[in-house]
Amino acid sequence: MHKRIISALTLATVAALAGCNTSSGGGVAAGTGGAAGSTAGAAAQQAPATTAAAPAVLLQEQGSGTKTTAQFTTAGAWTFDWTYDCSAFGTQGNFAVIVTKDSGNKLTTDNVNQLGAKGASTEHFYDKGTFHLEIISECAWTVTAKS
Repeated sequence: MHKRIISALTLATVAALAGCNTSSGGGVAAGTGGAAGSTAGAAAQQAPATTAAAPAVLLQEQGSGTKTTAQFTTAGAWTFDWTYDCSAFGTQGNFAVIVTKDSGNKLTTDNVNQLGAKGASTEHFYDKGTFHLEIISECAWTVTAKS
């Protein structure tokens, strides 16, 4: 009976020591096989979970036909998601979005111009400032700007 208790204590001590590492590098030393070493290694290498903040919605509009949106301001990079659907129109349609900066300069290299039954995508912008979107379409559409 004494041998079993001593064996159990010895095994517990060895397992505890295998999980400890006093080196400045952290983690479990290489070559420490066995269940105790691999369990301690997995726990030591697991990083805490982090969640990214959801993007802030700057503008969200839906409609059909032509529309100039309200202005929105960004402090840095931003995106806008767009969709269009011409099924109610009965055929293919046009969907165009012109991004205009507050100074009146059109960002012609980053415009959307689609012809089809429907579509969706995300556009990426790296300019900061105040913008508005000019939407030209006979189809139903949605646009959402996020920073």
